[in-house]
Parts: sequence; structure tokens; C-alpha cells
Amino acid sequence: MVALKYSSDNIKEIIGDVIEEINDGKSKIFNISDKMRDDLEVSKQELKIIKAKLSEVIDEVDKLEKADKVMRIKLVEESKKTTNSDQYHFKLVYEEALETRVRFITKQNEEKELILKRDALERTLRDYIKSIEEAESAVNQINIALGYLQGNFLEVLKDEDENSNMINEIKVLEAQEVERKRIAREIHDGPAQYLANAMMRIDFCKVVVQKDLDKGLKELDDLKMNVKMALKEVRGIIYDLRPLSLEERGFTDAINELINRIIQENNIEIHSFIEEYPGEIDKVIQ
Repeated sequence: MVALKYSSDNIKEIIGDVIEEINDGKSKIFNISDKMRDDLEVSKQELKIIKAKLSEVIDEVDKLEKADKVMRIKLVEESKKTTNSDQYHFKLVYEEALETRVRFITKQNEEKELILKRDALERTLRDYIKSIEEAESAVNQINIALGYLQGNFLEVLKDEDENSNMINEIKVLEAQEVERKRIAREIHDGPAQYLANAMMRIDFCKVVVQKDLDKGLKELDDLKMNVKMALKEVRGIIYDLRPLSLEERGFTDAINELINRIIQENNIEIHSFIEEYPGEIDKVIQ
């Protein structure tokens, strides 16, 4: 029996292979999650259209229901006073009542179909959201594992006294993943929504411009505002990560600039006092 010997290089090579496989799996999960996000946005638009249509149909059903009741009462009254010589008039009333009844039942069926479609789409949306959250959670856990495998994994394992350092590093990685998730959520809820809307309106503008130039130009102005809002959201996210003033002018000036920004955006009055700190504050603390 031959004893197998493994060197540090062998172990690093194995870990490298593991990292490559994990990265490949992570990419596949991310692609699936990205596709689900696209499908989620499409389903949201479909649900919005169905709800608008359903609201119209419900109003029509209410009106037809009232008209149907009126026609039935009218039909009963006409049947009581109709003589053999006045059968033609009764027939006209009967046909009108029947037509109203058919329209009412047809519209009721349309309402039921739209309700079924709405409920099915709402279930689909819930499933998409749950699947996306699970995919994000899986990617976060993978990132934590990758972050540690790509770090000083071997060195830490060599010394049991450094287990506390290993735990601290894992906590840092977990905190980083929480922050990444927050940023991803802000991008998805903000600029990603504006840009997705802009993409759809570009196609709409192409059609409108061909039919009505003035209306098309107005749509383009609205589209420009959408893109501006997306750009503003992106700048806000970048600023929240690490304000430029923090890099250029220092901690105190950055705090004052942030206060001024809050005052301007929320129209409130803020008074501040920042005590001078001897020396330089660590960038992580800043």
C-alpha cells in the first residue's frame, strides 16, 4: 500500500479547484437570479395591466347588473299588460332584456377570468420574490466562503490560537455581504427600476414618433427625466458608500457637507458642533 503525501502546494491546488467550481456555481445562480428579476418585472407590468382592466370590467359589470334588473322588471310589467294585439312590442322588450342579460353574463365571465389571471400572477410574483431571496442568500453564503478560502485559510488552520482571528474574519465577511445585499437592493429598487422603465418607453417612443412627432418629443422628455432620476439614485448610492468629500477634504468637512445635504433635501434646520480630534481618525471608523 502506497502512502499518499500532500504538500502545501497540493492543498492550495485543491483549494484553487474548489474555488473555481464554487465560482462557476455562483455564476449560474446569479444568472438564474438575474433572469428571474427580468421575469419579475415583466410579470409586474402584466399584473398592472390586468388590474387596470379588471377595474374597468368591474364597473361595467355593476352597470350591466343594474340594467339587467331594470329590464327584468320591465319585462314582468310588459307581460302583465300585453294583449294578443300587442305581442310585437312585448317581443321587442323581451329581446332587449335578453341582450342585456347576455352582455351581463359575458362580462361577468370576463371578470372571473381576469380575477383568476390576477390571482395566478400574484402567486407567481410571490414565488419569484421568494426564489430571488433564496438565490441572493445562497450567493451571500458563497461569497463568505470564497472570501475565506481566498484569504489566509491555511495559515489560520496551522495555529489553533488564532481561531478567534478566524471567527473575526468570518464576521467581517458576513458584514460585507450584508452591506453588498443592501446596496444590491437599493440599486434594484432605485436605478434598476428607472432603467427598466426607460427601456420599455424607448420602444414606445419609436412608435409614437412615427405617428405624432410632438407627442413623441414629449415622451422623450419624460424618458430623459427617468434617466436623470436613475443617475441621481446611482450617485446617491456611490456617495453613501464613501463620500468624495471624505476623500478630498477630510472627516469634519464631510460631516458638514452631509448635514447641508440633509437640510436641502428635507427642508429642516440642523445645528451641529464637531469637536476637534487630535490626530487622524482611522478610515474604517470614518
